Amino acid sequence: NGVFTKAGRINKRNGYDVLDTRIEDGGTISNGEALGVFNDELNLYSGTNLYSYSEATTSWKNKGYLTATIIESTPVVRNSYSQTNPTTDYLSGLTCTAWEDSRGGARYTITNVDGTILVNDGLIDALATNVFVVTFQNNFFIFYTLTADTSLNYKLVSFGTPLTLGAKVTVTTNMNAVPNFDCIAIGSKIFVAYFNVANQILIRTIDNLFVISSATTLANSALNCLGLWTDDSQNLWLGFSNNVNVSVAAYNYNMVAI
Repeated sequence: NGVFTKAGRINKRNGYDVLDTRIEDGGTISNGEALGVFNDELNLYSGTNLYSYSEATTSWKNKGYLTATIIESTPVVRNSYSQTNPTTDYLSGLTCTAWEDSRGGARYTITNVDGTILVNDGLIDALATNVFVVTFQNNFFIFYTLTADTSLNYKLVSFGTPLTLGAKVTVTTNMNAVPNFDCIAIGSKIFVAYFNVANQILIRTIDNLFVISSATTLANSALNCLGLWTDDSQNLWLGFSNNVNVSVAAYNYNMVAI
């Protein structure tokens, strides 16, 4: 029960106080999983919420809901080259990661859930750029543009044959010089939106038979950015910017504007 703070002298160890479990806005904290300090603030994590202790009121202030996150990392490629703009998706224990590579073009790796590398540093295309991976119908779709032309393409990796990279399939040949695009799987379709040479946004779908639909045209510019997301009703939402304004558009699952 003593601590050495000076040679030849023992000081009594500081004791402990039991802190109140009251919450400022009412109620009490019934359990705690962790304590921590941020700057001069004592924090408590209850398993669902973060609380901050107030010496003035000898109670805890609820700072809000908090989910504990543990980050793990697994290397997918090790070499002397540079990898940029990575993209990844997961499918039933397999992970497909693709990137642009300093050797030129884009490459990809397929890893198993236990970390086993099934495909190591495979070449997608020596001229590929803007690579993007989407999981759909037990397949990885690897979308990309080419530096040699204005096409948007994909190659497919099937869950059943993950060692095989499929042939190139072209979605469009009229991408803008600023080749902004995005893809999202909703239900039994992949929705693909892209910025074309006419400075318009075009949207196509790819169904479960891999049939590419005709285009729906949105007469707006996506010069700065273009992104897709969905909601619980399987509506398609687009966010885009023409470098001046940021806009939003929405379509239902059958591509009817809402």
